[in-house]
Amino acid sequence: TPEKPVGLVYISIAAPEDTFVRQYNFNGGRQTVRLSSASTALNMLWLVLKHGNIEKQKFHDGGRWI
Repeated sequence: TPEKPVGLVYISIAAPEDTFVRQYNFNGGRQTVRLSSASTALNMLWLVLKHGNIEKQKFHDGGRWI
């Protein structure tokens, strides 16, 4: 549907100091979208663990802040 296009994914990361949500529109079939979503979520988590916090400028992956 126009409200929920194929490939629309929301990924959230919560840390003690804040919670952030990103909106993504991945291209491809179901399996491709699932792999892209999982890979992006793990990368976001890695950045949080590496830097100890969440800063918007650290994510340069085409997602949109919500």
